[in-house]
Amino acid sequence: MLSVSDILKILDKVPIWKTLSELPRRVEALEQANKALLQKLEDQQKAPKIAPGKTCKACGQPASRRTSSSVSKGPFGDLGARDEIWTCSECGDEDHLTVKPM
Repeated sequence: MLSVSDILKILDKVPIWKTLSELPRRVEALEQANKALLQKLEDQQKAPKIAPGKTCKACGQPASRRTSSSVSKGPFGDLGARDEIWTCSECGDEDHLTVKPM
């Protein structure tokens, strides 16, 4: 009569048995990876949505944001022109613009 240890020795010689015996560890690893990915997705969905900024002329990244705006001191200030400063959050470059009213 065969004992359990004899059966396990026989099964160890069968190629598919090794794959089947590794499945619980692989499933556990995949479940942990899936949990981590779901947590990352949830964190991204909770994060505030920030629209891409204006394209920076220096580095080309869409990271420029208007950091200052005031009535233009130039000749068109009385007509509504505004002086704006746009600063890139990637490279720190500043772009000074005079925006004319439409």
